[in-house]
Amino acid sequence: MLPTPSPFYYLAHFHQALDWLSLREGLLAPEDALWIARFRRQPQDAQALLIRLTMRSPAHFRISRLDYPEIDISLAVNTLTDLGWIAQDHLLTPSEAFHLLRKAELDALHGAQPTKQAHWSVMAGRSDQTFHQWARQHDCLTLTIRDQLDRLRLAFFGNLHQGWESFVLEELGITRFPKIEMDMSCGFEDQQEFESCWQAHQLFEQWEVVKSRRKVPRTLIAQAIALPNQGPTLRRLRSKLLASMARHAERQAHYSLALSLLNESSYEAARLRSIRCLEKGGQTEQAWRLALQTRCFYQADSERDSVFRMLPRLSKALGKTWPRISRHQPNGVEVFTELNGRPEPTAAQWLDRDGGISLFSENRLFTTLFTLHFWDVIYAPIPGAFFHPFQAAPADFQHPDFVSRRSELWSQGFEQLKTDAGRQILWNYHRQFGTTAWGVDWRLSAEHIELALHCISADHLSAIFQRILMGHRKGMPDLIRFFPAQKSYELVEVKGPGDALQPHQRQWMRYFDQYGIPNRVCWIRDLADAV
Repeated sequence: MLPTPSPFYYLAHFHQALDWLSLREGLLAPEDALWIARFRRQPQDAQALLIRLTMRSPAHFRISRLDYPEIDISLAVNTLTDLGWIAQDHLLTPSEAFHLLRKAELDALHGAQPTKQAHWSVMAGRSDQTFHQWARQHDCLTLTIRDQLDRLRLAFFGNLHQGWESFVLEELGITRFPKIEMDMSCGFEDQQEFESCWQAHQLFEQWEVVKSRRKVPRTLIAQAIALPNQGPTLRRLRSKLLASMARHAERQAHYSLALSLLNESSYEAARLRSIRCLEKGGQTEQAWRLALQTRCFYQADSERDSVFRMLPRLSKALGKTWPRISRHQPNGVEVFTELNGRPEPTAAQWLDRDGGISLFSENRLFTTLFTLHFWDVIYAPIPGAFFHPFQAAPADFQHPDFVSRRSELWSQGFEQLKTDAGRQILWNYHRQFGTTAWGVDWRLSAEHIELALHCISADHLSAIFQRILMGHRKGMPDLIRFFPAQKSYELVEVKGPGDALQPHQRQWMRYFDQYGIPNRVCWIRDLADAV
């Protein structure tokens, strides 16, 4: 049975976050600190309503629909209005007003219609108005300081994809995060990086609005390029934004702009996209040179394989010769059957006639085993890695030095894998069960884990874990088939009619063959095609 929280549990959680922020001096701007001090002086009802509204996604609310028994709504609304933190006369677009009004209210205003949507034609195209002008009633408030509250959320979590509900989910036992020794750091090196990250998030929001248009917003792009390229969190945000802008510019055939953006970005596929932009822009010789450079100094197998597919095409355009490298051809079996539904269950049923036990594993089994074995490495108290209690992964998880900062611990983990991998994995499975952690899928039962450890050798686990550690975390085969009596297994990628192997799947299968890891492709063919 879940515990019953106190009526103002969410407000207590927010104050915990404020207390945390107050200990990180120099992170927030002076105006943020002044706002926090002002917030603490307000009546409890006003504080509570503000946080209730903050935890909801709309910007506009009907006062009559605010149902919080613990709050004096009228008192709270008056206080927050006087502070300017909410507004009752904010202009609403036709779409916003339409969303707030019920069908019965629209019928009373414009005459009865069979559906609410039928009223849209009356409102569409009209200018923005207050709710009173739209509906002839004072029953709407708008949260006007969401930016201020989002700044505090960014400062606390180090990102904007987590919300204050994390406190609630943890308290109720719905979500449980790893218990890690935290330090006094935060998600940013200093206030300058925080402010730049805040600017980057705002640019992201603006970009999401304008990128659907065919025009290239040069001013917005210039602001993104001008962002400082310092601090790991900021570098990642900036690179992601520039890569998105470059892709948009490429689609609009602005190849020079796309190249300049890719050059500024540390996006992992930036060189590949640059080669494509050079080729599309008629700069084939430059594309050829960059492809040759990438072939020699590639950062990942996927980059190398993509370049090898580009080189024959580029060489032909330049009148050069380049040998075509044959693609890796994995072992395969064709199954002709009456296909109804997804091909994976059909493949498993057909293959398991030899006594095998199939598990639909895809990427989840091996990433789960990886995290469970290296739990103490991933969640080691490295300085700056953990700074708030709601982290499913270390803050530097996507940083380039994530592996190097823990090099000795990884080495110890791989040595331990040779002797007692099963004991470590099962220990962490039972000790951490249900904890929200990177890569772990708790839908895998203890029996699944035990079966995998019984059938997969430590050498094979080590080889697969090495590649996962290098960043290859997708493209694993759909099925793993266990043969407990023989203490063996095989990995099977299932492809239905019209489906083909993707490059990253071929890369995994080539890697499996290098290390003697049993694998094959099961091609499901419709019986009608065979006839």
